[in-house]
Amino acid sequence: MTYKGIIFDFNGTLIWDTMLHKKAWQAFARKAGIDFTEKQYYNDIHGRSTRDIFEILYSRRIEDDELARLSYQKEDLYRKACLDNPEIYCLAPGVEDFLDHIAESGIPRTIATASEKMNVDFFVDTLMLDRWFEPELFVYDDGSMAIKPEPDLYLKASERLNVQPEELVVVEDTYFGVLSAIRAGAGYIIVTGPAEDQHEELNNLEGIDLFISDFAGIDRNLFSS
Repeated sequence: MTYKGIIFDFNGTLIWDTMLHKKAWQAFARKAGIDFTEKQYYNDIHGRSTRDIFEILYSRRIEDDELARLSYQKEDLYRKACLDNPEIYCLAPGVEDFLDHIAESGIPRTIATASEKMNVDFFVDTLMLDRWFEPELFVYDDGSMAIKPEPDLYLKASERLNVQPEELVVVEDTYFGVLSAIRAGAGYIIVTGPAEDQHEELNNLEGIDLFISDFAGIDRNLFSS
């Protein structure tokens, strides 16, 4: 079977920035006097929405105005970490060649991310994503829809591409992201990331079609011409 389009998660997928987010959350937690373990980071933080993370860290409901303030503080730490670590803050192995191919082939494509607008703009500007994408088609956390693992982001991205979910390839890196793609009815699901970071719960999750650690591992014949 071939597919008509592709949707990418961003953080941990097109860029392998998990360590930068981890550094930013650790720096934020230290300032706030909050401790969390390595296991708690991957179980409670990695891949969740910003609101969910803060409510887990503070063990209480976070109102919108406080969420905006806390989010800005944490994401400012993250963006500084990106700029200070260019060897990490870069496109993942094989991404540029793969994006060149799908752009030249005219394959419908976009990004669906739990990141907020300020980070999406940062990514577009610093990584020049508009070489391959139309940023106005991006779907991100604007507060209007449920975040992964709910299917809303992928359903909205499917709508923007005018391609049915079952005709789409989704590339993800987290358990919650894969669940979101499955619930949206994605036709083909790829998990990417450094081989050592592909966690056991993903290996045991039904519905994943391919694991890769380099985008050169994606069969370009997956897509209809």
